[in-house]
Amino acid sequence: MVATRAAEQTQLTAEPEIRLEFTKGVNRTEQAWETAFGWKRLREARRTLDRFRDDLPRGGRVLDLGCGRGYASRVLEEEFACEVFCCDVVNSAVHPADQYCIFDGQTIPFRTGSFDAVLVAFVLHHAHSPVDLLREARRVSVGPVLVVEDTPKRWADRMWGRVHTRSFSRRTGIDWSGRVRPDLEWRHVFQRAGLSVRLAKPLSRWERLPPVSRTAFVLETTS
Repeated sequence: MVATRAAEQTQLTAEPEIRLEFTKGVNRTEQAWETAFGWKRLREARRTLDRFRDDLPRGGRVLDLGCGRGYASRVLEEEFACEVFCCDVVNSAVHPADQYCIFDGQTIPFRTGSFDAVLVAFVLHHAHSPVDLLREARRVSVGPVLVVEDTPKRWADRMWGRVHTRSFSRRTGIDWSGRVRPDLEWRHVFQRAGLSVRLAKPLSRWERLPPVSRTAFVLETTS
Protein backbone atom coordinates (compact mmCIF):
# COMPACT_ATOMS: atom_id res chain seq x y z
CA MET A 1 0.00 0.00 0.00
CA VAL A 2 1.28 3.45 -0.85
CA ALA A 3 0.59 6.36 1.48
CA THR A 4 -1.44 9.16 -0.06
CA ARG A 5 0.87 11.97 -1.14
CA ALA A 6 0.10 15.38 0.35
CA ALA A 7 0.37 18.49 -1.79
CA GLU A 8 2.46 20.24 0.84
CA GLN A 9 4.79 18.97 3.58
CA THR A 10 2.79 20.84 6.21
CA GLN A 11 -0.21 18.62 5.53
CA LEU A 12 1.73 15.75 7.07
CA THR A 13 1.89 17.38 10.48
CA ALA A 14 -0.34 15.94 13.17
CA GLU A 15 -1.74 19.26 14.36
CA PRO A 16 -1.82 22.77 12.83
CA GLU A 17 0.04 24.26 15.80
CA ILE A 18 3.01 21.92 15.34
CA ARG A 19 5.58 23.56 13.11
CA LEU A 20 8.26 21.29 11.75
CA GLU A 21 11.51 22.96 10.85
CA PHE A 22 13.30 20.89 8.23
CA THR A 23 16.94 21.78 8.57
CA LYS A 24 20.40 20.70 7.59
CA GLY A 25 23.58 21.50 9.36
CA VAL A 26 26.20 19.84 11.52
CA ASN A 27 29.07 21.03 13.69
CA ARG A 28 32.78 20.57 13.09
CA THR A 29 33.05 17.65 15.51
CA GLU A 30 30.46 15.71 13.55
CA GLN A 31 32.21 16.54 10.29
CA ALA A 32 35.50 15.25 11.70
CA TRP A 33 33.81 12.03 12.84
CA GLU A 34 32.33 11.66 9.38
CA THR A 35 35.71 12.03 7.72
CA ALA A 36 37.27 9.36 9.92
CA PHE A 37 34.50 6.78 10.23
CA GLY A 38 31.63 7.76 7.95
CA TRP A 39 32.55 5.39 5.12
CA LYS A 40 32.38 2.44 7.50
CA ARG A 41 29.03 3.39 9.01
CA LEU A 42 27.60 3.91 5.54
CA ARG A 43 28.75 0.43 4.51
CA GLU A 44 27.18 -1.01 7.68
CA ALA A 45 23.89 0.74 6.91
CA ARG A 46 23.84 -0.76 3.42
CA ARG A 47 24.39 -4.27 4.74
CA THR A 48 21.73 -3.88 7.43
CA LEU A 49 19.06 -2.42 5.14
CA ASP A 50 19.68 -5.14 2.60
CA ARG A 51 17.77 -7.43 4.96
CA PHE A 52 14.68 -5.31 4.33
CA ARG A 53 15.04 -5.30 0.54
CA ASP A 54 11.80 -7.25 0.06
CA ASP A 55 9.88 -5.12 2.57
CA LEU A 56 10.97 -1.56 1.84
CA PRO A 57 8.58 0.10 -0.64
CA ARG A 58 10.81 1.18 -3.51
CA GLY A 59 9.94 4.78 -4.36
CA GLY A 60 7.70 5.01 -1.30
CA ARG A 61 7.64 7.48 1.57
CA VAL A 62 9.67 6.23 4.54
CA LEU A 63 10.22 7.73 7.98
CA ASP A 64 13.69 7.16 9.44
CA LEU A 65 12.78 7.48 13.10
CA GLY A 66 15.80 8.24 15.25
CA CYS A 67 17.93 8.77 12.16
CA GLY A 68 21.17 9.59 14.00
CA ARG A 69 23.83 10.70 11.55
CA GLY A 70 21.61 9.80 8.62
CA TYR A 71 23.49 6.91 7.01
CA ALA A 72 20.36 4.79 6.65
CA SER A 73 18.51 7.77 5.20
CA ARG A 74 21.16 8.18 2.53
CA VAL A 75 20.94 4.49 1.60
CA LEU A 76 17.13 4.67 1.47
CA GLU A 77 17.31 7.60 -0.92
CA GLU A 78 20.14 6.42 -3.15
CA GLU A 79 19.52 2.67 -3.33
CA PHE A 80 15.78 2.33 -2.70
CA ALA A 81 14.67 5.59 -4.33
CA CYS A 82 12.54 6.36 -1.28
CA GLU A 83 11.18 9.75 -0.28
CA VAL A 84 12.76 9.93 3.17
CA PHE A 85 11.77 11.93 6.21
CA CYS A 86 14.23 12.09 9.14
CA CYS A 87 13.15 12.54 12.74
CA ASP A 88 15.31 12.52 15.88
CA VAL A 89 15.59 14.00 19.37
CA VAL A 90 18.87 15.77 18.56
CA ASN A 91 20.32 17.24 15.40
CA SER A 92 23.41 15.15 14.71
CA ALA A 93 22.73 14.16 11.11
CA VAL A 94 25.55 14.36 8.60
CA HIS A 95 23.42 12.91 5.79
CA PRO A 96 19.88 14.06 6.65
CA ALA A 97 17.05 13.87 4.16
CA ASP A 98 15.69 17.18 2.90
CA GLN A 99 12.77 16.63 5.30
CA TYR A 100 14.36 16.61 8.76
CA CYS A 101 12.73 17.44 12.08
CA ILE A 102 13.41 17.30 15.80
CA PHE A 103 10.79 15.68 18.02
CA ASP A 104 10.30 14.98 21.73
CA GLY A 105 11.06 11.27 21.51
CA GLN A 106 7.48 10.32 22.34
CA THR A 107 4.93 11.75 19.92
CA ILE A 108 5.75 11.49 16.21
CA PRO A 109 4.58 14.81 14.71
CA PHE A 110 2.95 13.41 11.58
CA ARG A 111 -0.58 12.51 10.66
CA THR A 112 -1.86 8.94 10.85
CA GLY A 113 -0.92 6.89 7.78
CA SER A 114 1.64 9.38 6.45
CA PHE A 115 4.27 6.79 5.50
CA ASP A 116 4.57 3.55 3.55
CA ALA A 117 7.04 2.22 6.13
CA VAL A 118 8.83 3.36 9.28
CA LEU A 119 12.45 2.41 10.03
CA VAL A 120 13.43 2.26 13.71
CA ALA A 121 17.09 1.26 13.73
CA PHE A 122 18.93 1.06 17.06
CA VAL A 123 16.47 3.47 18.66
CA LEU A 124 14.15 1.54 20.97
CA HIS A 125 16.87 0.73 23.50
CA HIS A 126 17.15 4.48 24.15
CA ALA A 127 13.42 5.10 24.54
CA HIS A 128 11.87 5.63 27.97
CA SER A 129 8.80 3.73 26.70
CA PRO A 130 9.54 1.63 23.61
CA VAL A 131 5.95 0.35 23.61
CA ASP A 132 4.53 3.87 23.26
CA LEU A 133 7.07 4.82 20.60
CA LEU A 134 6.23 1.71 18.59
CA ARG A 135 2.54 2.51 18.84
CA GLU A 136 3.32 5.89 17.35
CA ALA A 137 5.36 4.28 14.57
CA ARG A 138 2.47 1.93 13.90
CA ARG A 139 0.05 4.87 13.77
CA VAL A 140 1.92 6.82 11.10
CA SER A 141 2.71 3.82 8.89
CA VAL A 142 0.36 2.12 6.43
CA GLY A 143 2.96 -0.60 5.89
CA PRO A 144 5.60 -2.39 7.95
CA VAL A 145 7.54 -1.11 10.93
CA LEU A 146 11.16 -2.16 10.39
CA VAL A 147 13.16 -2.53 13.59
CA VAL A 148 16.85 -3.23 14.11
CA GLU A 149 17.88 -3.83 17.70
CA ASP A 150 20.53 -5.20 19.98
CA THR A 151 19.42 -8.64 21.19
CA PRO A 152 22.01 -9.56 23.82
CA LYS A 153 22.87 -13.20 24.41
CA ARG A 154 26.04 -12.82 26.47
CA TRP A 155 27.16 -10.89 29.52
CA ALA A 156 29.41 -8.72 27.33
CA ASP A 157 26.45 -7.84 25.08
CA ARG A 158 24.44 -6.65 28.07
CA MET A 159 27.34 -4.65 29.49
CA TRP A 160 27.93 -2.90 26.16
CA GLY A 161 24.25 -2.03 26.00
CA ARG A 162 24.34 -0.52 29.46
CA VAL A 163 27.43 1.58 28.68
CA HIS A 164 25.98 2.69 25.33
CA THR A 165 22.59 3.83 26.63
CA ARG A 166 24.13 5.70 29.56
CA SER A 167 26.65 7.37 27.27
CA PHE A 168 23.84 8.54 24.98
CA SER A 169 21.95 10.04 27.93
CA ARG A 170 25.06 11.92 29.09
CA ARG A 171 25.85 13.26 25.59
CA THR A 172 22.32 14.45 24.89
CA GLY A 173 21.29 15.49 28.38
CA ILE A 174 18.15 13.35 27.99
CA ASP A 175 17.47 11.39 31.17
CA TRP A 176 15.89 8.26 29.72
CA SER A 177 15.85 4.83 31.32
CA GLY A 178 16.34 2.83 28.13
CA ARG A 179 18.02 -0.56 27.96
CA VAL A 180 18.81 -3.38 25.57
CA ARG A 181 16.64 -6.49 25.69
CA PRO A 182 17.02 -10.11 24.57
CA ASP A 183 15.03 -11.32 21.56
CA LEU A 184 12.10 -12.76 23.52
CA GLU A 185 11.65 -9.61 25.59
CA TRP A 186 11.61 -7.44 22.46
CA ARG A 187 8.89 -9.69 21.06
CA HIS A 188 6.81 -9.03 24.16
CA VAL A 189 7.33 -5.28 23.64
CA PHE A 190 6.20 -5.60 20.02
CA GLN A 191 3.12 -7.54 21.07
CA ARG A 192 2.13 -4.90 23.64
CA ALA A 193 2.44 -2.26 20.90
CA GLY A 194 -0.01 -4.17 18.69
CA LEU A 195 2.66 -5.48 16.34
CA SER A 196 3.64 -9.02 15.37
CA VAL A 197 6.93 -10.31 14.00
CA ARG A 198 6.53 -11.41 10.40
CA LEU A 199 10.23 -11.94 9.86
CA ALA A 200 13.37 -11.86 12.00
CA LYS A 201 16.89 -11.95 10.59
CA PRO A 202 20.00 -12.01 12.81
CA LEU A 203 22.93 -9.77 11.97
CA SER A 204 26.42 -11.15 12.00
CA ARG A 205 28.27 -10.17 15.18
CA TRP A 206 31.08 -8.70 13.09
CA GLU A 207 28.80 -6.85 10.72
CA ARG A 208 28.89 -3.82 12.99
CA LEU A 209 31.19 -2.87 15.83
CA PRO A 210 31.24 -3.60 18.64
CA PRO A 211 30.54 -7.30 17.95
CA VAL A 212 27.28 -7.86 19.86
CA SER A 213 24.15 -9.81 18.97
CA ARG A 214 21.66 -7.83 16.84
CA THR A 215 18.46 -8.69 14.96
CA ALA A 216 16.41 -7.10 12.16
CA PHE A 217 12.63 -7.45 12.61
CA VAL A 218 9.84 -6.88 10.11
CA LEU A 219 6.73 -5.98 12.11
CA GLU A 220 3.12 -5.75 11.00
CA THR A 221 -0.06 -4.64 12.70
CA THR A 222 -1.90 -7.39 14.55
CA SER A 223 -5.36 -5.81 14.32
